[in-house]
Amino acid sequence: MDAYKILLLAMMLNVSLICNAQNRGIGATNYRVEKCTIGQQAPEVYATNEDDIEFTLSSLQGKMLLVQFWTSECRPCQADNQILSKIYDNYKDKNYIYGVGFEIYSISLDLDSKKWRDAIINQKISSWIHVCEHTGVNSAAAKKFNVSAIPANFLIDGHGKIIAKAFRASELPDMLTNYLE
Repeated sequence: MDAYKILLLAMMLNVSLICNAQNRGIGATNYRVEKCTIGQQAPEVYATNEDDIEFTLSSLQGKMLLVQFWTSECRPCQADNQILSKIYDNYKDKNYIYGVGFEIYSISLDLDSKKWRDAIINQKISSWIHVCEHTGVNSAAAKKFNVSAIPANFLIDGHGKIIAKAFRASELPDMLTNYLE
């Protein structure tokens, strides 16, 4: 087997392992995210958006914020993105106890920039902030948040503190409602 085929198989295995837990129906509570605890300050993320401009997580301080990890080929991620589209439209302009407005900071673990950009367009999810390091499972952001399965979600308050983690997109409206002013 040549080096290219080995590399391709390794990449396919990585994507398979990431999505495997959700594809088997294992719930979000099984995500391994011990390093980021509720009440802790969210780690800083440096990643580029679709226009190749660096967009930091801390630049959104003052807003309620969903940090979402996903890939373009992950089916549970695609389903969550459709749910998030409706949630974003309903909650983006509301006032919260710990922040004004709601934003989504979506971190793709894709290696392929074209697939990532195409997914944003094809899934009609360009309303919120998308960033990518193009390093796949070796993403610095995923390591800081200790993400081992996707989709992975973290709710951050306006002070930059983690207030919820390891939940499905369908649970987000109840969480956001609890923090409305």
